[in-house]
Amino acid sequence: MCKIYSVRPFQCISYPIWRIILTKKKNWNENLKKCKGINITKGEFYSQKRILDILNEEFQLEKDFFLEMKTHNFKIKEVYPFLGNI
Repeated sequence: MCKIYSVRPFQCISYPIWRIILTKKKNWNENLKKCKGINITKGEFYSQKRILDILNEEFQLEKDFFLEMKTHNFKIKEVYPFLGNI
């Protein structure tokens, strides 16, 4: 199990319920190879509604991020000044 499991970010909580993974069988199969936790039968069951809720939350986060970046002319260091001189 992940060492930061109890405080993991949304991206980790929602994996593998990501639009990019669920929209193409090829992407799903590639992630099956990378993650031992996908397709196990012991895990928690996610209803269709819950999956759609997670996808909608992901979409809203991406939309908010895009709009914030657009506000700053897509200059990531203005949005995240802690990036400094990277």
